[in-house]
Amino acid sequence: MSRTIDLRGRAPQKPPLLPTPPPGSVPSLLSALPPVQLVSGQPPLLEGTRLDAAGRPLNAPAADLSAWLVGTPPTQATAEFTAPPLGLTRPWEQAPDYPRPSAALAPAPPVANLVPPPLPVAPPASEPLPETGAAGGPVTCPHCEWPLDRTDPTKPEPGEVVAFLQAQLGQLPYVREYTLFDGALRIVFRTLTVGEIDLVYRQAYRELERGVLTTMPDFYERLGRLRLCLQLLKLSAPSVQRDLPEGLSPETNPHARGFWQTAAPEPGETQLPQIEAYLLADVLRTEPIFRVVNNACARFNRAVAKLEALADTPGFWQPTGSAT
Repeated sequence: MSRTIDLRGRAPQKPPLLPTPPPGSVPSLLSALPPVQLVSGQPPLLEGTRLDAAGRPLNAPAADLSAWLVGTPPTQATAEFTAPPLGLTRPWEQAPDYPRPSAALAPAPPVANLVPPPLPVAPPASEPLPETGAAGGPVTCPHCEWPLDRTDPTKPEPGEVVAFLQAQLGQLPYVREYTLFDGALRIVFRTLTVGEIDLVYRQAYRELERGVLTTMPDFYERLGRLRLCLQLLKLSAPSVQRDLPEGLSPETNPHARGFWQTAAPEPGETQLPQIEAYLLADVLRTEPIFRVVNNACARFNRAVAKLEALADTPGFWQPTGSAT
């Protein structure tokens, strides 16, 4: 419930009188002092003027002090008296004496002239990155694309040495059979002709120019896959039997007994993408079998490269010879 208070017509009330202080107390002594009267001719106090215990200005000239004592007019020196600035009348309010900078110091350069260091420029994405190992050497064999971080295949057997020697002396492709999965899978590889390996590199460099391959590891891996398309001669398993042509074309391998029949490739392209598409669709249809066969082909090329490197080794090419 609201309440209304009407103050109209109400007489103002006088404040209650304070009680009289007892004699001898501080209030009674202060009230007994006579009122302060300014002596005629006394200079007025300016705001901020500091006084001593007797009520005289501390920083007034000595000639003006008589005006405060006897009331005589101030001398001419009174006109030269200036009060201290406001805010600096107490000792604890005095401005600290900070050290001033020396004129010999060079000024700081403007912010606009500060140029950040240039950022390192990354190589273009289309430029193949160099493939080097920790010591600066290659990590892939330039002859057979074998990764040098893998365990090197064992030295060739005497029978392999003789077969390779007879194939090279008879100008025939070197052929070797590998058995995997305890003999359940049998695969046969062959070496390539100069025309066929040139076509493999042409296709890999073509994909590098188009931006399909961007790094050197991708380039070497692509070389191995393209070589597999032509080097695989036979794949035999209990449920599958695939015999593949011995040559790419009469132009690249004129002495082969069979060739790949493909559609005419587009200008600048080769038949290899068509052959690869057939192998991945009908021969090497799963990733594990493709990887197993591809690794076996890499071991075959590595063994061939080692046999080539031993061509000038005396005594190695005898039926009972061994590497020294």
